[in-house]
Amino acid sequence: MSENDKQPSDGDSTKSDKTDVNNGGERTFSQEELGKKLSAERNKLREQFDKELEDKLNAAKTEWEKQSKMTEDERATAAQKAKEEALAERERQVTLRERQAEATTMLSEKNIPTAFVEYVLDEDADKMAEKIDTLSKTWSDELKKAVKGAVSGNTPEDKNKGDLGKKTSTSSGVYRGDGSSVI
Repeated sequence: MSENDKQPSDGDSTKSDKTDVNNGGERTFSQEELGKKLSAERNKLREQFDKELEDKLNAAKTEWEKQSKMTEDERATAAQKAKEEALAERERQVTLRERQAEATTMLSEKNIPTAFVEYVLDEDADKMAEKIDTLSKTWSDELKKAVKGAVSGNTPEDKNKGDLGKKTSTSSGVYRGDGSSVI
């Protein structure tokens, strides 16, 4: 045999690199296929990043052009407006945190799990209190139904009912009521 006969041909090597399906239903990938998949995913992410970057750059350029066309007074007014908007947003966030603390306290007082705080949270204190009251009524009604359903039914039978008084236990053994020893 020649050296060429000992080495697999290009067609043979691709057969061993192809994917196959194992008995467990798992798919195996060749190094080449894995590289292609990773490369495609990397390219997709790169395109998304480039698009987001381009959008942000265009927005910044547009804002810069807008600012350059403004007079000094207009720029000052726009800056003041931006500061007021940022301050209003911070105040809103602080208010929501305060309301969340209030709601947590109110739910705890009514023995309702505090995990429900996100469902009753509202910037308006009156609306939030109304939501908590509604939840409290619903919670107690459903809890009563669940308890009533759990305790309803037949009373369990006492399996030892017929053996009462017949067996007694002492340290030396078990004796029957007639005086005979079991052990």
